Amino acid sequence: MGGMTGTVVLTVLFATLGVHALVSAVRHRARPFDLVGDLLHALMCVGMVAMSWPWWSLLPSLPQILLYALAAGWFVLLALLQIARGTEAVAQGADGQDIALGHGHGPLHQLQHAVMMLAMVWMVVVMSPGGGAGHDGGHQMAMLSPAQSLLGIVFTAALAVSGLLVLAQAREAAPGRTGLLAMAAMDLAMASACWPMLLQ
Repeated sequence: MGGMTGTVVLTVLFATLGVHALVSAVRHRARPFDLVGDLLHALMCVGMVAMSWPWWSLLPSLPQILLYALAAGWFVLLALLQIARGTEAVAQGADGQDIALGHGHGPLHQLQHAVMMLAMVWMVVVMSPGGGAGHDGGHQMAMLSPAQSLLGIVFTAALAVSGLLVLAQAREAAPGRTGLLAMAAMDLAMASACWPMLLQ
């Protein structure tokens, strides 16, 4: 992912974002839908840190693909529920109490999270041995297929646009600005990680 400097920068950035996600998870422990989202982002950050290093190729790819695909499905489901029930949608808890479905995050926000997770699926697939952009000891990558390249361009562009939109939203927000800035950083950092893969 762009030499040792890029590896260290991505490691520090995603480690910081992962800690932020875990802190948010503790803060949202009484809001299960937000808690799940925070934990999924923390796992995504762990994955991004691992992908930055050559030893990532020793990890099994299938569990990662399944995790990020399920995470994408989770956020799509939340978006659909919010569209069906309204932005501040609620679900009925086991105790009969209403539980917010992604408090403060509307359907578009949930879909942005889903795109982030689908981009992780793409990265794992193409970086896996035989996937088209697998690691070797020197971090060299094989050529992507046309379909992989097209998907990569779509995800990179979507992440970059999403990051800029969230960054603009953060400038207008007072409460929740830190969370928006963290999401924008995730989007833009992932876009910057995807881009070198497309240049191979």
